[in-house]
Amino acid sequence: MKKYFSVLAVILVITLTSCTEEKKADIKFAESEFDFGTIKQGDKVNHTFSFENKGNDDLIITNAMGSCGCTVPEYPKEAVKPNAKADIKVSFNLC
Repeated sequence: MKKYFSVLAVILVITLTSCTEEKKADIKFAESEFDFGTIKQGDKVNHTFSFENKGNDDLIITNAMGSCGCTVPEYPKEAVKPNAKADIKVSFNLC
């Protein structure tokens, strides 16, 4: 009887584990880079990076920053729901 109960318990744990899906966000960008081309000093250019949350949990962006002070991103402050799309707007000002 103990062997039967042990096997049944293991099968139950494996079944329950395989049925529960891990909740996580998964960000997928339409493009990962953009070439602004030749920019003259004093010019300000903008680009929008679109993305989608392909995960099964809310995507929360807590911070976004450029590689220098000339690049300023604007990102969504609210959670991006699963399968929802959003944008990160980037402004580049060649000082």
